[in-house]
Amino acid sequence: MCNSPDGTAYQEFGNYGVEVAAKTGTAENSGTDHTVFMCYAPYDKPEVAIAVVVEHGSLKKYSTNVAKALMDKYFFDKNYKTENYFTY
Repeated sequence: MCNSPDGTAYQEFGNYGVEVAAKTGTAENSGTDHTVFMCYAPYDKPEVAIAVVVEHGSLKKYSTNVAKALMDKYFFDKNYKTENYFTY
């Protein structure tokens, strides 16, 4: 679950309101590494699973933000704007 303050996705999902299980990963590349974020929720009785792969995305938390935007829409039907999740 994303409830450990030392976890990579704690900032996005630590106090989310729905328990989220997640795993991050990095695929090494000769340039900027690729990033992977996979999650499902609720932890104890999953309804939704998400996998995000971002090429050359390891310098920021883009993959986690994409997953959070999808989770927000699924669980809370939030009308979100891209700028709330992504800073370029």
